[in-house]
Amino acid sequence: MGGNAFPNHPCPRLSHAKYDKLRDRTLGLLKDRFYAKVVCPPEAPSKVDHGDIDLLVADPIVQFTADDISKALQAVQHTRTGKTTSFAVPLTVGTEDYCGNVDPRFEGQYVQIDIHVCKSEDIEWEIFHNSYGDLMQILGVMNRSIGLTANDRGLHLRLQDIEVYNKKKSLIYLTKDPREMMDFLGLDHERYFNRGFNSNEEIYDWCAGGRLYTSPSHTRASDGGNETANDRQRYKKRPMFTICMNEYYPAHPELFADRQVYTREDVVQEALKHFPDAQSSYDAALSEHKQAMWEKSILASIKDTIPATNEKLGEVIRGLKRFVRYDTDGMPRLAEDHKEEITERPNWIENVDSEARLDELLIFVGENWEAVRALERQRTSDMKTGRVKRDSHRPSGDSEKEDGTSSGERLEHGEEIPKSEELERHNQERNSSQQSNRGDTKYHHGTTEDLHTEYRLAANHDQQPNEGIATVDGSKEEQVRKLPQAQR
Repeated sequence: MGGNAFPNHPCPRLSHAKYDKLRDRTLGLLKDRFYAKVVCPPEAPSKVDHGDIDLLVADPIVQFTADDISKALQAVQHTRTGKTTSFAVPLTVGTEDYCGNVDPRFEGQYVQIDIHVCKSEDIEWEIFHNSYGDLMQILGVMNRSIGLTANDRGLHLRLQDIEVYNKKKSLIYLTKDPREMMDFLGLDHERYFNRGFNSNEEIYDWCAGGRLYTSPSHTRASDGGNETANDRQRYKKRPMFTICMNEYYPAHPELFADRQVYTREDVVQEALKHFPDAQSSYDAALSEHKQAMWEKSILASIKDTIPATNEKLGEVIRGLKRFVRYDTDGMPRLAEDHKEEITERPNWIENVDSEARLDELLIFVGENWEAVRALERQRTSDMKTGRVKRDSHRPSGDSEKEDGTSSGERLEHGEEIPKSEELERHNQERNSSQQSNRGDTKYHHGTTEDLHTEYRLAANHDQQPNEGIATVDGSKEEQVRKLPQAQR
């Protein structure tokens, strides 16, 4: 959260007294009218002033819209980004005297109030993730060197071998219970939940108490001394984090004295012991990784077998993907039919499940790669010839309409009806193409890059409504955009 969502409504920094008054008023209003759970995560204790007010909410108690909350807060504007709705509330709200006059010092000034909607089961983790200023930023850097990640969805292992080529697939979920995370890391949850912190230095000491952590100098060495763009932004924009890492920890080496140094593999084993439910996800990820590496080695071996480079090699690889089939006896062969559209992962690669099968495939490739290339080149030539022939049959005055069809008769996709003597051949080609395309996954034609498999995890994006906040029945409001009459 944070930031300036309302550039036309100036939001000055707030004193502790003004911030506390506005926060408490908003907490009470939201609890009374809208949500069962409303929390403001604790701020860093050494903070001298405040910007916006960040609130986490869950479990709506009535049905309502963002406009309803806006009216209750007396906001002049609101805007939504993801699950967070920001409200611009005049600082004069709540300053009225018994005559209705407002404090003139605050006229023309506003406070930005950010309300972030959480699932009921996630709100405790979200509170922890957003509490005490840069606390999670500090833990994040300490976690990174030992292969852990704590994001807004919970604590995860990062599997080093998989992280190299797919960061998302390398994540193994452990927990989103703050107490479980603290128990695993050796952090004092009694201090965190019951006593809190009175200074930033107390937070620094608490973070350093994690049993798996070593000094920041060792942490940076473990990362290879490589700072990410996020690291550089933290050091520029987060003074609490910067002071902790660059000044406080170097000045207090005793905080990390006599610590066992845990490797990433050590942490994996510690995590699987502490979170046994993660074992199945871990095993599945390793199995998928092993298969990915095996398939990568298959394609690399094929490349080494073919005495060709550049585009010539690319033609062979595309041809192998397009024309190779496996018989019922488990042996590769060249097929007369072919697939117009190919995937980066060859369909036949699952048949190569042992070193013996790989040897058979490499012998086949060595004996047939020139024939495969010839088939691929002929296919390309036929496609070009077919396009030229179709273009030559188009009448010169045959113009296309706005919908993509011409003024003459056309088949689907805008192709002309061929002349009668070519119609039978055209239909045969169309039927063959449709059969070969059926069930194929669309992908770009291969190049020499096809020798390297990539395994991508599609990110899941929750569809967010354009307006409103979650209602009591869990539904979300949507604004319906009406089309002009001419477009209906």
